[in-house]
Amino acid sequence: MTSPSNDLPFEIVLLITSHLHYRVDLYHCALINKQFYAATIHRLWDDPMCGNDVSYLWHAPIYYGIPRHESSNIACDGGIVTCSTLIQCLFKTRQYQHTNTLRSFPLGHYIRKLDFNDEDLVTDSILLLSHTPFLEHLSLLGSPITDYDVECIWQFCPRLKSIYLFDMSFEELVGIGNYCHQLTSFIFESDSLFNPAAALAELQGCPLTCLSLARCEWYVEPTGARLSSEFDQLEIIYLVDCGHLTDEFFKILVPSATTFPSLTRLVLNNASLTPETANLMMKCLPLLADINIKLIQVVTNNILAALTSGPSLKIFDLQAAHYDVSSQGIRDIAIDSPQLTSLHIRGCSMPQRCFPEVDIGDDYISLNLDSLNKIRRNTGFRTTAYDDNRSDTSDSESSI
Repeated sequence: MTSPSNDLPFEIVLLITSHLHYRVDLYHCALINKQFYAATIHRLWDDPMCGNDVSYLWHAPIYYGIPRHESSNIACDGGIVTCSTLIQCLFKTRQYQHTNTLRSFPLGHYIRKLDFNDEDLVTDSILLLSHTPFLEHLSLLGSPITDYDVECIWQFCPRLKSIYLFDMSFEELVGIGNYCHQLTSFIFESDSLFNPAAALAELQGCPLTCLSLARCEWYVEPTGARLSSEFDQLEIIYLVDCGHLTDEFFKILVPSATTFPSLTRLVLNNASLTPETANLMMKCLPLLADINIKLIQVVTNNILAALTSGPSLKIFDLQAAHYDVSSQGIRDIAIDSPQLTSLHIRGCSMPQRCFPEVDIGDDYISLNLDSLNKIRRNTGFRTTAYDDNRSDTSDSESSI
């Protein structure tokens, strides 16, 4: 007797499986018939390591020459999917496919994302990559891959779109620009690297739209900023804990309006710049819509106005330890920047009376679109330096 599911059009099968979100349900569907198998197998294998818990990589102390999983106070999850177990699975299914009338693609061809960590041997990692020719996203989290092996990664992964490198042992990116012509996202987190000039030069052959660097103090050197300014397709830049980002650094990073014509998001940590440089930077980044910045300088009304002067800026998030700004200056930003939809100023203390339309915190000012619009509709309300004096707050409130 023929099962009714065999008569369903494949489009209907795809629609049914598109509503399944748990892997166990997809596994069950794959066993129904060939149509359901074809509709679910790519989702089952696109990210075979998605269930791995590698949080120990971030919480374990780093000792040079000692793998994290050997640290005595870190419990490594032994149940994660390693390269070795995944290779064994691929080989077994491949043998079955050769002896079965069902001639489907090798399961490795469905894999789009892999995460390697310090549990995976170099030989296993390279062998697995040789069986995943359509891999698009790769994370190397403390992997022991060396400079001798690193070029093999790019050769086996020509379709890579993003790569995340966390505390790597190799010091070069040899060949990445020659093989990975579809690489758009490069995320690197490590306090040790390589030859930064050579690494960034290797990436010149990739159409990067996202560059994220953390703990890379070598980047603040003039060479790092100058080479980065050549990535004219960048849409996102993250620079976190990369040392002191000085005023001179920004002048080198954004020398002209043609440097980053498509940049929309900018995240900076430990920065300091003058109002003149901030104005120049915002003029040179016409599409910049989202800024998240931590300044290690006294923030004044001028620097605040300069950083929010971008014509496309919608989200502005600022954190600093010291402020010399007025409440009226902040209110003027909300009024003079109608494109802003979110304004967060952290570490800034202002009396509530300076913002009667909204509630503000003790040491932060957080204004969403609704709050900003209330201030914009109340342009007749003005504050003075006397109003900004918090020492008078209690007296004013008690008199009221």
